[in-house]
Order: sequence, then C-alpha cells, then structure tokens
Amino acid sequence: ERMWIHDSMTLLRNPDGSLNAIIGAASDQTAQRATREYLGVTLRSIGDAVIATDLHSRITLMNPIAEKLTGWTEEDAIGEPLDTVFRIINKETGEPVESPADKVMQGHGMVGIGKNTLLIDRHGIKRPIADSGAPIMMAPNESPLGVVLVFRDQSEERRNQQAIVDQQARYRALVENSPVGIF
Repeated sequence: ERMWIHDSMTLLRNPDGSLNAIIGAASDQTAQRATREYLGVTLRSIGDAVIATDLHSRITLMNPIAEKLTGWTEEDAIGEPLDTVFRIINKETGEPVESPADKVMQGHGMVGIGKNTLLIDRHGIKRPIADSGAPIMMAPNESPLGVVLVFRDQSEERRNQQAIVDQQARYRALVENSPVGIF
C-alpha cells in the first residue's frame, strides 16, 4: 500500500555553531492526497467546461472540455488572467462582455451570462456558449477564495433552434400564400 508522508527537520546548533541535535517530524498525508486527487479527477471528468480561478482571477484549474473550447492547455493557462483565456464578446455588438468572475467577486453570488455571448478561443474561433460562475467558498459568510466557471458550447443547440424557426417561417409562408385553405 502506498503512503504519502510529509517530513521536516530542524537542526539545533550550539552557540559555537556545532550540531547539538536534529529534531524531526513526519505525518501521514495519504488521506489528504487521496482526497485532493479524487476532487481533481472529479472536476476534470465533468462533461461541461470548468475553469477555476484564484482570488485575483488567475486560472488555477481547467478541465479537458475547457481546454478544447478555449484552445488553451491547462498547463499554458495556469496562472494566466481569466480574461486572457476566457475571452467573451456580445454577438450583436462585438464588444467584450463583463467577466462573470468579476461579477461574482463583486459580491453578486452565482451569475450567468447573456444568451448573445460568444467565446473566442486562442485561435480566433467564435462559438456561442452558456455559462455560469459561482464563488469558491470555504465556509458560508466568508470571502470567496476564487471563482468556478462552468460553460458549454451551444453551437448545435443554436443551429437546431434556428432550424425550427426557419421551418416555422416556411410553413407560415406556405399557409399564408396558399391559393386554397390548408387545414
């Protein structure tokens, strides 16, 4: 069975600098390590994109879906400002959208983004997304430690919605322009 041990030592010296004693301590870190690994695996297994930030909106974690949608590897993104990796704009105006992480850190609790939001990946590809942000809290009524963003690509959903709207418009035009009544 594998164990994770944390150890430390302190050298005690005599006034002349010679070694008097060595004091050491060791503690079993196996349970802590297993919990940390379990949480990391869980976050990386979620089917939506997940990005976590620290208190200063610097990225601390990204799952594989977030890597795919942003075009950034987790290794490259760690420590980067969120706005560098998670670039979002308004579809209609092309203007940058306020970061959901900034809204969360300003005390707005859990937030979402507007439905006209596009994510621009590292290679310039734009895709519609749905997103929410929430504070990372150690305990209620304390300041957030950072923000977790959960988002997903809505390209297919939006195409399907548009296809329905287009189909309804064609049907309406057919009915309204028909020389005979259609029931």
